[in-house]
Amino acid sequence: MPSAGPDPAGLLALLRATTGPVARARRRRIEECPGRPGRYRIDLGDSAPRRFLFTFNGVPLSSRELAEAVAAYVEAQVARGRLLEDVLAEISPNGGSASGIQQLLERWVESFRKKVDVEKR
Repeated sequence: MPSAGPDPAGLLALLRATTGPVARARRRRIEECPGRPGRYRIDLGDSAPRRFLFTFNGVPLSSRELAEAVAAYVEAQVARGRLLEDVLAEISPNGGSASGIQQLLERWVESFRKKVDVEKR
């Protein structure tokens, strides 16, 4: 079945070109998917909105090298000040249409609550 996104080799080259040394600061754990030889996943940890990342824009992580490049991209974006949830929504297979609206709403409610606490609302 053909992928809607770029081929893994092209994606790998693109990711290498767009991530710099800042991406090396923090590494996520990369492991082969249980029961799926030749497929990899990135462990995002317990604090992420979802624990594992299996694809980049719908392209499966079909090599450790590609998974490492995607992890570096994610970390570079976070290091530049973007929220992890926003980065994950951007690279989700459906283009972010199922983004983390719940997390966004919770952040908005929390910021509004802080304004109420300091009597600015």
